Amino acid sequence: MAKIKMKSHKASRKRIRLTAKGKLLRTQINVRHLLTHRSPKRLRQLHKKTVTTTTGYVRRARIAFLQGVAGRPNPGPGQTRADLNAARAAWVAKAKADAAQAIIDQAKALADNAQVKAGKAAEKAKAKAEKATAKAAADAAADAAAEAKGENAKPKAEKVSKSEKAEKAQKAEQADKDKTKGKPKTDKKS
Repeated sequence: MAKIKMKSHKASRKRIRLTAKGKLLRTQINVRHLLTHRSPKRLRQLHKKTVTTTTGYVRRARIAFLQGVAGRPNPGPGQTRADLNAARAAWVAKAKADAAQAIIDQAKALADNAQVKAGKAAEKAKAKAEKATAKAAADAAADAAAEAKGENAKPKAEKVSKSEKAEKAQKAEQADKDKTKGKPKTDKKS
């Protein structure tokens, strides 16, 4: 049978504060709304935290401070403020070190991933180059065999530069314009 986890009571942790001597502090009621009919003196008094000894609060406080919030140290009954500050400083330093280590681990993982991708890309490029060289070698061997038999090798297509293509296109357009100049325009209305 699985063990039952001992969890701190989060709602009580947010509402109760433990003093250095182990007393419980809580906020007082009657300070949320409908404040206009209360005197300023009464409101000032209500805004202060009060020490509580109610059994429900004490019971919930035992559960609430059973575990710290994410490992954060809690003040104990005999603990001084200096001890608590030192414990908190150590906890903060450890949290920062853990965060820095997480960032380093993430950067290493990204670098490894990039290295793997680069290796795969290099393999693909190498395979492509080998395929192209094999094809070129096969074509050259076929041409050599055809020449050896006395057949004419395949005529290679002439390479036409972009400027020559542009000139041909301009000449074709000019020829079209010349053809349409001599013809009368006709309306196709029915």
